Amino acid sequence: MLPFPLPAAISYREDVLGRCTFKDRSLCQWKVRRVMKHILVVDDEEHICELYKSELEDEGFSVSIANSGKQALEEVERNPPDLIVLDIQMPGMDGIETLETLLGRDKGIPVILNTAYSHYKEDFTTWGADAYVVKSSDTSKLISEIKRLLAL
Repeated sequence: MLPFPLPAAISYREDVLGRCTFKDRSLCQWKVRRVMKHILVVDDEEHICELYKSELEDEGFSVSIANSGKQALEEVERNPPDLIVLDIQMPGMDGIETLETLLGRDKGIPVILNTAYSHYKEDFTTWGADAYVVKSSDTSKLISEIKRLLAL
């Protein structure tokens, strides 16, 4: 079942494995582009990355993981995401430095700063981010912000 309406003139079916069965295969590619938004999660804590990856994939997103600011910048060059979830406190290049570098390269990718420390919200160096979410095992606020920023 598609999570968005199709014009009545287009018939759509999925086979038993959930594969697209449009007669016009270009419509299948349109479906994939429309549904699978790519999220890059940047955090040095593996358990946070795995939690977010699992939750976001359950919501229908494609998810990549980077464990440092340097890895994030490399991943953005290799496979530009539709949105970045970025931790602030990381060893080496921290999230604020990573954010500044990202904004210098491409201001078109929305960034959500995601940290356990709420005081960073008042720090002017974080104001370049599109949203700020305090880390929690309840990912509903994060998912809500992602959907808002991607206009889903």
